[in-house]
Amino acid sequence: MKNLSLRAKLFLVLGILGTVSIAVAVIGMTKLAGMNERFNEVVDNRAREVELSAQIENDLLAIMRAERNMILATTQAEMDQYEAAITTTQEEMQEKRRELRELADEAERAKLDKFAAQWDQYIEANQKIRELTRANSNTRAEQLSRGKAAEVFQEAEAAIAQLGAANRTQLEDALTAANQVEEARMARKAMLAAQIRAGLQEMNRHEKNMILATDETEMEDYRRQIADAKKGVDAARQSLEELAGSEEKQQLQAFAQAYNEWFNLHKQVEDLTLENSNQKAYALATGQARMLADACESLLTEIVTANEQQMAEDVQASDRNYATAKWAMILISTVGIGTGFLLGLFIVMGVNRGLTRAVSDLSTGSQNVTAAAGQVSAASQSLAEGATEQAAGLEETSSSLEE
Repeated sequence: MKNLSLRAKLFLVLGILGTVSIAVAVIGMTKLAGMNERFNEVVDNRAREVELSAQIENDLLAIMRAERNMILATTQAEMDQYEAAITTTQEEMQEKRRELRELADEAERAKLDKFAAQWDQYIEANQKIRELTRANSNTRAEQLSRGKAAEVFQEAEAAIAQLGAANRTQLEDALTAANQVEEARMARKAMLAAQIRAGLQEMNRHEKNMILATDETEMEDYRRQIADAKKGVDAARQSLEELAGSEEKQQLQAFAQAYNEWFNLHKQVEDLTLENSNQKAYALATGQARMLADACESLLTEIVTANEQQMAEDVQASDRNYATAKWAMILISTVGIGTGFLLGLFIVMGVNRGLTRAVSDLSTGSQNVTAAAGQVSAASQSLAEGATEQAAGLEETSSSLEE
């Protein structure tokens, strides 16, 4: 270091400071690149995965909601509307699942495969629910029972009521005439007409209960009770026809026509009720389909949770990367600046020592020059004195020669 020139020393200090600056810049850029990569990973992948998972979960809930609304719908137009919404949402959901799979890692893809298996089963159940809902047998049974069947039932009931009223009038006439045989026959006819009317009302009541029943065993029980009531009505009709007169037979014929028409409608109501498509759709929606949907939702929640945990880990890694870069740059900057300062101080001290020696040498030389100048001045003075003395001697010699 002592053999180096001042220029070389200055270049050495500048080189060290430049190297430190370059090292700080390289480390800073490297660490910032790592932080940027982590940030892009969070924004481009993790955040998008969380967003897609949440959207798929919302689509799942939307499909389930449309499915429930379709079950509750009473018209084909409403069913068409909800089924179209289900189809559209499924297509959008499929596209989101494809994008999510492209972003997912191996562990997440395994969960997506499980989700796909559960979702396929749910779609099968959902299709069955829509088919049962489309059949709409329970609603159709109720509408038929309250509509055309109710009108025809009222006609049949009115006919048998009219016949019963006529029989009661005849019974009163027989009682007035005190005709015991006729009285007994009229009483029998009135009782049979009342039995028919009571049986008819019983069948109608069991039909309503059958429509309201949710269990197929209960439906079958009401069906048997209706069949038993019909047997009673048919037996009473046959007995009443045997006792009826010509006018009453015409009334019975009118009743029979309305009764047979009602019973044919009732059989349609019965078949639709036993088909039980609405109840089956509801049971499937709240049973197997609900469990499959819950399983799909749980898998999506796991994917979201895993991505949120990964995002938290990425943030922590980014913080660690930042802290490492900060302290590395501080350390290198401190060492570089300290080294540059020490070298600069050493160079300044060296230069100062050189200048001090130069000043000392100059001072010594000046003193020597001053001493030499004094000696030269003394010599000059001696020469001047000698010259003066010589001049006086010459003057005396000249005077002597003149004399």
